[in-house]
Amino acid sequence: MLRLPETGIRPSATSHNSDLQLFCDWVESCVLFDRVKRVSRTDIVDVLCEEEFYEDQGFATDWLDNVWTELSRRQRLLKDNAPFNLATRAIERKCPWDAVPAYAFCLLTPLLQNSTKWRKGYDAQALAKHYATQGSLFERISEEALRGAGWQTYRTGWSSTTPARLSQVVAGVAREIGEAEHANWHTNVSPNGNEAGLDVVFYRKFADARCGFPVYLAQCAAGEDWDTKLHTPVLSVWQKLVDFASPPQKAFVLPHSLEANKLRTTTVKVAGMVLDRYRLHDVSPLTNWCSKDLARHLQAFIKPLIKLLPSYS
Repeated sequence: MLRLPETGIRPSATSHNSDLQLFCDWVESCVLFDRVKRVSRTDIVDVLCEEEFYEDQGFATDWLDNVWTELSRRQRLLKDNAPFNLATRAIERKCPWDAVPAYAFCLLTPLLQNSTKWRKGYDAQALAKHYATQGSLFERISEEALRGAGWQTYRTGWSSTTPARLSQVVAGVAREIGEAEHANWHTNVSPNGNEAGLDVVFYRKFADARCGFPVYLAQCAAGEDWDTKLHTPVLSVWQKLVDFASPPQKAFVLPHSLEANKLRTTTVKVAGMVLDRYRLHDVSPLTNWCSKDLARHLQAFIKPLIKLLPSYS
């Protein structure tokens, strides 16, 4: 079994103190990424007690009731495309991780963010490259999932390794949705900026090819600092860049799983639609929308990371 994350899992004596979403990510990862295909509830209780997160096996078993409820919810949301089978007493791998690389990426990302040992294999330059690649891949995941759900999409293509100036991004967005740039936008926003917090535009045009259709401006945040980006993109700024006939809406996309209360508070802060892991994979069948090219890049990114995950065996 994989080792428990270094943060997010806390000693529990009279109340359950661990992050339920992260713990479930770890349980799923144990069967998806580790050599063992099946993990029982007893195996998990043993780890919790041996690692001294729980002293009472009965209380640890109570925690697993919560875990199994959440895993059952995830399985229900993914329907037949869930990469695991959940039984009363165990969870078992249904397919290899490389058969569902987009889902595997979204599962692995928060797990890595709560562990540090894997980073020892990276120097500062390699780690910076890792995070740049991670961000770019997640933008592609977001775009392809939304496109698979029937949206038209436009990805700005900005990254720390291939930066596009704001003038290029504004021109691309305006051209894509058929609106004009504001003639004097550079007097309000520096043209030397980057993408102004915009990663993906998704929209649905009507057959009449006229203006006034739904447009969402989305920030795609895969890093551990995702909650510092909830304010982006700033709609008031973009409405000074592009002459939208109908005001655009805001969206925030992340690979994490958010429980109901966290989703609500995040939505309030974003003041727009939030797409977490299971909303992304709810928009279309899990195995259909990920292109072969994206799958190939995701597999190449994930494979060496799995080898760095610490395990108990």
